[in-house]
Amino acid sequence: MNGNEVGSLPLFKDGMNEICFPVPAKFITQNGFTIVDMDVANPYKDPAGNELGVVLMRAGSEYSGR
Repeated sequence: MNGNEVGSLPLFKDGMNEICFPVPAKFITQNGFTIVDMDVANPYKDPAGNELGVVLMRAGSEYSGR
């Protein structure tokens, strides 16, 4: 998030994988955009060997300003 790693999730199966990572307030931009970037290394392959993609469905934050 904004160039900082927040967490990682190994993908061992197809389908929905829901995860929640706590994000330090210093990673969130107060006045402007907060950039979220995903780096997918070694994507999950189905039994036929097809690499499956990753889709970020939701991202949210509450900035308290503290």
